[in-house]
Amino acid sequence: GWLELIPYWIVVLVIGRDLIIVGGALVYTRLVGRPEMAPTRISKFNTTAQITFMISILMALAGVALPAWWIWTWLAIVVVTTLWSGVDYVWRWGGRALSEFKEKE
Repeated sequence: GWLELIPYWIVVLVIGRDLIIVGGALVYTRLVGRPEMAPTRISKFNTTAQITFMISILMALAGVALPAWWIWTWLAIVVVTTLWSGVDYVWRWGGRALSEFKEKE
């Protein structure tokens, strides 16, 4: 992103998602207790998509002829899975936090 090799907004999206997850984990730990974190399937696929996208960018920079649709497809997959996994984490852990609060009342 800094070198303008990928769209800046995708960097913001990916880092923003991670900051939300870490921030949520810190709040959860403070209010409920230490969470037993486990990556979800969508999160694992998101990581795979991000790695595939970046490898594709690096291959293109190295001179490997990749079809334009390949990079744009992986960019789209990264966007969708980043948003999906971020919402999934908030939904799951927010629900767990609410359940914990209800049990304490």
